[in-house]
Amino acid sequence: MIECADTPICLRATILQYFGEPAVRERCESCGNCRPGAIDACERELVRKILRGIADAGERYGRNRIIAMLTGKVGDLPPSLTKASTVGALRHEAPDTLRDWIQVSIAAGLVAVSQDQYRTLRLTETGSHDRSGRGARSTVDKTSATITILRGAALSPRSCARVR
Repeated sequence: MIECADTPICLRATILQYFGEPAVRERCESCGNCRPGAIDACERELVRKILRGIADAGERYGRNRIIAMLTGKVGDLPPSLTKASTVGALRHEAPDTLRDWIQVSIAAGLVAVSQDQYRTLRLTETGSHDRSGRGARSTVDKTSATITILRGAALSPRSCARVR
């Protein structure tokens, strides 16, 4: 089993071959070896909560206020933000982590930033579909300067915080 876990080839193919599956593709394009850096369900949900938070805010606020709302720090926020359904939805995440994920979402084309002095966030068409989970799962690769959307998995800026 340790050999299976340490293999550099497709994990799915390795397991299926071990159990004698005759029709195994060489690469599944889904496992961690075929798609290094794929985000997990926790990280995917974190991005969706950020997108929902931007939508709940009416797409009228910038990063700092969205992060404050998502982490539950509502003391200095306008009343409309303190009543959003996503207030505190990511209270277990550090603000810097959320800032990184917002930046990744912008670079991946899920979120757009206004060019005026307020720098408000709004969802793109792709971001609107991904927010609800109805669209194809987006992937973002933060290891390069250009972050691209692939369909299926992504590299994270940081791991999802684990709630104890």
